Amino acid sequence: MKQHTPQSAPISNGDVVREKLPLPVVYYPAWQGTFLAFASDRRSRPVMCACAAEAVDNLFRLHPALRHEWTLDIFSQRYFPDVIWRSIARWNGNDPFPVAFIPDICHRCTSSSPALHYGDARDGPEFGQQYGWYVNQALLRMGILPHRLAYLSDACPAELQTAIEAIRRQQEELQQQCARLLDVALAGGHDQIDPGTSFDGAGLPADETQHLADLRWQASQARRDFMHKIERIVMQECGWPAAGLAVLS
Repeated sequence: MKQHTPQSAPISNGDVVREKLPLPVVYYPAWQGTFLAFASDRRSRPVMCACAAEAVDNLFRLHPALRHEWTLDIFSQRYFPDVIWRSIARWNGNDPFPVAFIPDICHRCTSSSPALHYGDARDGPEFGQQYGWYVNQALLRMGILPHRLAYLSDACPAELQTAIEAIRRQQEELQQQCARLLDVALAGGHDQIDPGTSFDGAGLPADETQHLADLRWQASQARRDFMHKIERIVMQECGWPAAGLAVLS
């Protein structure tokens, strides 16, 4: 197993780089995308790792749940490298998926460190910064859409469904309290408050402001705990040192 050490690698945004992998040319998705593609050289047709196949299938199953106007090809552009997205844009959705899946070619399956980073310190612990694409793939394997927490009831484990619903309830309570306290503040003459911004309780009694801050912290902590649970799974899959697991315990 390769040793995992902190590195100040650049953040990926659709880059193509050579790495020490079975197929060394690596195609990264756009910023904070999900799937990577691999090829033996720039002239070869890119493929994806077989470990991503279930996640890809669930991604397209989740598309209708978003209830937005994005077409399938625009929806796909966020998740795949351009070289894969161009094939999906020509795909009718009924024929076999237009990209081949090959076993044991990705960083996760070979316990290798990506040359580029998924994000920076704002995106959480070091592991998420380095392996965020694989965290997103793990979410999708379990039927959960990254960033949105929409899920497939027949694919998402019951324990995670319960956690997601609890997060949603906390978010709803927070939104309701923000709306209520904003109305109170505006009624009290604080007309300098912009309703379009995140309301922090300015102009309200200290207990109301603290309650709002507590709700925000609880909602943020619940989502962070949920993501740490997923990250621990991927850490073990990637052969991350046990010391790294302790950071998320």
